[in-house]
Amino acid sequence: MKYKKLEKNGRTLRVYEDGRIYVEGFISMRSNGRPYTAKASFRKPSENSELYLMIGLHNKGTAKTYFLHRLIAEAYLPNYSEDLYVDHINGERQDNRISNLRMVTHRQNLHAFRKKQKNTTSKYMGVSFQKVSGYSKVYCKWKASITACKKFYWLGYYDTEEEAALAYNKKALELGFAPERVNVIDETI
Repeated sequence: MKYKKLEKNGRTLRVYEDGRIYVEGFISMRSNGRPYTAKASFRKPSENSELYLMIGLHNKGTAKTYFLHRLIAEAYLPNYSEDLYVDHINGERQDNRISNLRMVTHRQNLHAFRKKQKNTTSKYMGVSFQKVSGYSKVYCKWKASITACKKFYWLGYYDTEEEAALAYNKKALELGFAPERVNVIDETI
């Protein structure tokens, strides 16, 4: 299995393509003059409260925590930058495969993959069913809307759920949303 080496907190890491992290051992001197040997080992990541995987590195009395997806991105993504965000393309925070990571700006990260909310009237994001009253009749319509950068966009009423979903998709792409964020519309209807 291929790996790349990184230096973090005075320790040498081997970052493997499958997301495993191996911390190489070292020998240092304690304050009392006796040698201290840090064993080499694969590190088992832990989860933080937001379900991101991370590992801790200790060296000479200092400890630092690193997010696993940032270590993998630094080792393998050619456009890695500390100024950019590492985005999980499929929205799964524990899926740290290289093919699932990409570098994005803060704005792109805000527009990244979000799951559809539960208990909605539509199977599509940004679409809901609503009764519209006009003059003397009540019409049942599908409405579409989208919010980006704290701005709400009204897309209108539509006769079918799919038409409303297409309107959402068009506006989402126009606003620069990731292609994973648009609705997948069932063509069998």
